[in-house]
Amino acid sequence: MKLLAFDTSTQTLGVALHCDGQTRVVETEGGAHASDALLPLIMQILAENGIRINDLDAIAFGCGPGAFTGLRTACSVAQGLALGAGLPLISIVTLLAAAEQYRLQCNPSPDTVDLVVRLDARMDEWYCAHYQWKDLSWHIRTPACLTQPQELQAYLNQHQPLHLLTMITPQMTGMLSLAEQAWQKNDLITPEQALPLYLRNKVALTTAERIALHAGKQQGEPA
Repeated sequence: MKLLAFDTSTQTLGVALHCDGQTRVVETEGGAHASDALLPLIMQILAENGIRINDLDAIAFGCGPGAFTGLRTACSVAQGLALGAGLPLISIVTLLAAAEQYRLQCNPSPDTVDLVVRLDARMDEWYCAHYQWKDLSWHIRTPACLTQPQELQAYLNQHQPLHLLTMITPQMTGMLSLAEQAWQKNDLITPEQALPLYLRNKVALTTAERIALHAGKQQGEPA
């Protein structure tokens, strides 16, 4: 199987190529640079491994949640490549990829995993989701959502014991694993169905709002 995967949901850009049992992962600076860096990095990793886009079986991309610009970049690049090569797409929720990578790194491999994954959403909020691994598959206890720190802590207190996993960078090993599982289940989408998972209508604070938020935090700090 030949599978390309990429994720631009964080400040780090990740690209992975899985080909005939071998995996190559490359990470570089993302964020505001993702729109310029993603496609050249994809072309580079394909060329270095002697693979053409048309040789791939499918393309997997991180649909979010995450950085607004990064998600748009991932979707547009995935659509363009898939349309040009006539390939199916696999949409991967970034938080679930982090959960899968955590499971794969556990030794020995656990029969069950119960964890909350969070990703900094900025503006003093978190993207988070609650996943449980049992019976050889992932189950969504709480789907990806946008929450405030105190709300997340209350949820953790209510559902103890839970493992809390903080996602910082792309989880490409987990993404490839989920993509292979989706391929086996024929859980594929067309380029037209590739959409970002936005959880916030507002993507930035105004200068006045940032100042007010900073002042509010200072007032809440103990003397």
